[in-house]
Amino acid sequence: MMWLVFDQLWSVSAAVQMKRTFASNLRLLAQFAREPISRDLRTAGERSYALRETINGNFDRVRDLSGGVLLEFGLPASGISHCGSESFAGKRKCACSS
Repeated sequence: MMWLVFDQLWSVSAAVQMKRTFASNLRLLAQFAREPISRDLRTAGERSYALRETINGNFDRVRDLSGGVLLEFGLPASGISHCGSESFAGKRKCACSS
């Protein structure tokens, strides 16, 4: 029963989650580049430290998810394989396997 709930109903592949986390991290890096927002040095320093820690944590999460991508199996729901070409769902072979 738990397999159905966690793996089938609300499943998000590690690759999709990794892309989302990486995109979020790029937004945070852009925000960090625009710092400091506050003129108060103490507040700006705390904000900068918090952003750095969040970015670091997100990069750790991306690294963790990259290991999970290698362990996933089956055809992706989108029909796109790991190399970007259409998979068997799209009736084409992966370009890197030929």
